[in-house]
Amino acid sequence: MKTKTGYVILDINYLLFVVLLIMFLAGYLKKFLLTFASMLLHEMGHVAAAVLLGKKVSAVKLLPVGLSACMQENTCSRWENIIIYSGGPSVNILLSMSAYIMNAYGLFDSDAGHFFMLLNIYLALFNMIPLLPLDGGKILREVMALRLGLLLANSYVVKASAVLSLLLALLGAIQMFNSPHNFSLFVIGLYIFFYLDSEKEEVALMNIKHIIYRRSRILKKGVYGARDLVVVKSMHLGDALKSMDFDRFHFIHILDDDLKLIKVITEQELIDAMLKYNADMTFEELIRAGSLDS
Repeated sequence: MKTKTGYVILDINYLLFVVLLIMFLAGYLKKFLLTFASMLLHEMGHVAAAVLLGKKVSAVKLLPVGLSACMQENTCSRWENIIIYSGGPSVNILLSMSAYIMNAYGLFDSDAGHFFMLLNIYLALFNMIPLLPLDGGKILREVMALRLGLLLANSYVVKASAVLSLLLALLGAIQMFNSPHNFSLFVIGLYIFFYLDSEKEEVALMNIKHIIYRRSRILKKGVYGARDLVVVKSMHLGDALKSMDFDRFHFIHILDDDLKLIKVITEQELIDAMLKYNADMTFEELIRAGSLDS
């Protein structure tokens, strides 16, 4: 079910109402609502951080596990992304502290207040585990990207996340032997492991998209960080594009087989050549075509 509120699309998943009914019939409605509210406010923390930084939210999806927000265009700097990713766990910490204070003054049902407090501590700590797609993994990737670039940083974090997710699944399997009904850790570990393939593709596509549309950002800012990239003439244009990072403007140094400099081109010249020819063209073929002659 989709409705428009101003310029923001609100998408409500029908499964949410099914889950609410099941929880009501099973007698767990109060705990589910507290859990849902905590996850909802966690995601609202990300949205609030983005809005405070002047970013535009294009769509909000209401799911059985909380809320998911989509930005109109990800033009955030590394530090802005870190602030946005930290917004969710920060809200959970504030909620936990609020529940503790309200409990202490008798303003919250003691059982519900205790559950709400511990739940938000758990959500904050769990989301700060440094593996993707959790907030902690995204923050780690952004910090590493400051030095390594997005694609290389993402590659390292994905590999680390794969190892950690398998360890979680293993711990979950051991836990299931002692408590057969407690399989959440096992499921979470497997979910993260299989999710990582889509994460690699998503980051690569996002990176390429922002490189292609970088011109408007450079013209708007007037100044932009630069990075040198060295390629051999036999390399394909598309492979060079994959090695670029969206928050740097690139100068590509083309070398021959003796590692002597043939020519230096800008990333815009590379993109123009890919649009004119194709991504499988090599730099040597591009030079022979005479497209780079000024």
